[in-house]
Amino acid sequence: MVIVYLVIQFGVGISVYFLRRVRGSTDYVVSRGGFGMFVLGGTLAATQLSSATALGDVAWTSAYGIGYLFLLVPFLWAGYWISARWVSRKMFAFGKRANGMTIPDIFAARYGSQRLVRSISAIILIGAFLFDFGVQFNAAGLVLNALYGLQYHWAVVIAVAVFLGYTYIGGLRSIAYNDVIQICLFVVAYGAGAFFAVRSAGGLKSISASLHEQDPSLLHLTGSHGLGFGALLGLGLSFTLIFICYPIDTMKFYSAKNQKHLLYGIGIAFVLQAVIVLAVMVMGLSGRAMHPNWSVGEFDGLVPDLALHSFPPVVGGLIMAIVIGAVMAVSSSILLTLGATLANDLYIPLSGRALSDSARLRAVRIGVVVVALGGAALSFVDLGPIATVINNVLQVMAAAFAVTMLAGLTSRRPNRMGAVLAMIGGAVGVSVWLMLGKPWGLAPAFLGLVLSLGGMYVGTRFGKPVDSRVLDEFFPPKDAPESATAPVIS
Repeated sequence: MVIVYLVIQFGVGISVYFLRRVRGSTDYVVSRGGFGMFVLGGTLAATQLSSATALGDVAWTSAYGIGYLFLLVPFLWAGYWISARWVSRKMFAFGKRANGMTIPDIFAARYGSQRLVRSISAIILIGAFLFDFGVQFNAAGLVLNALYGLQYHWAVVIAVAVFLGYTYIGGLRSIAYNDVIQICLFVVAYGAGAFFAVRSAGGLKSISASLHEQDPSLLHLTGSHGLGFGALLGLGLSFTLIFICYPIDTMKFYSAKNQKHLLYGIGIAFVLQAVIVLAVMVMGLSGRAMHPNWSVGEFDGLVPDLALHSFPPVVGGLIMAIVIGAVMAVSSSILLTLGATLANDLYIPLSGRALSDSARLRAVRIGVVVVALGGAALSFVDLGPIATVINNVLQVMAAAFAVTMLAGLTSRRPNRMGAVLAMIGGAVGVSVWLMLGKPWGLAPAFLGLVLSLGGMYVGTRFGKPVDSRVLDEFFPPKDAPESATAPVIS
């Protein structure tokens, strides 16, 4: 309990330290040119952790076996590679050239649509991520309840106050340096947790024998009876697509010192996550061997159970602190991303007001507060298992944005209508498939991707081409991969 308290206090302390170093709205949101490869790599990795990794991925590995993470890792690699190869450099260049801060910023500039494309991308981003935000607060409430015996609603109130406080005060710079501390502690804590989980379960041979006795498919690399190959393939596809354009990560591309630091930072983030995936897999399988009769929903409480009953006090305390830290890392990034999007991409453009930089900064901070209250409200709604909710959100984001981002930054041909139809088609496709209960066991990302690709093709084929002067900003004539005179897909 003392360790959890110290981690929270340390995070708040860093935010206060950076309070006087915020030099306007752009510095607050993206800290332009402020991060070298190690800080950037640490904050990118920490943002991807969250309660989905700290609690949810451990739970899903326990419930569905080794295939859940084993099959997803190659897709994660693919997403990182595509992002480094085609997305990150152009986002960095755009941010430096045009003072970009958000994903809707670059979409609006690339597709020459300051209102329609910007507004649609902002609405999808905020709408999807609010559900993610709700389960992050839910996870924090569960941990504080387990540690201190607080009633759930008071635990959520405390979590909201802490996360909102240090995001509101220090902006991205305080978030990033907090993230670096959190990711280092995460590697140490979950590495130790994996060791003690194996020991508590009787060793690797005992774990393997127990899993084989319960359900041999838990040891299959291509999926289990509870989560088959088709569902895993869909989740893997969504992982690849979301890593191409994960908004709370890609916004940080604007923050790199230069392109070399940006690419190395992405590589460092990948290595850190690969280490953590291994530790999470070991803890999840050990937990399944120790609790063979638990339901899928009960496994969301596995990490607190291990920390409090199976690990030495120091390791258990550090694990619980890191769960809070992981939630802090992603919640603060979501808060800042959605607050900036609400202010920069909806309120300011739609109001038609010309604001000074100090007024923009106030608007972003107000947006941060509004988003925090919305997420807190959703944390009192039963949205389902943590990992399930977050994976569904990721699939919506992947289907809505990956095609729009990748097509727009690699080709001159996609246009405004194509972007609009791709985003709406992807988001609607995933949402409808979820509401239908995922027929035939196929992950919603499949339908979302098909509709997104179809929307991009139809819109680009029949819509008005983007002005060549706009395109030249992203594809200088000497570097253009395709002729500027080919405005539509034939």
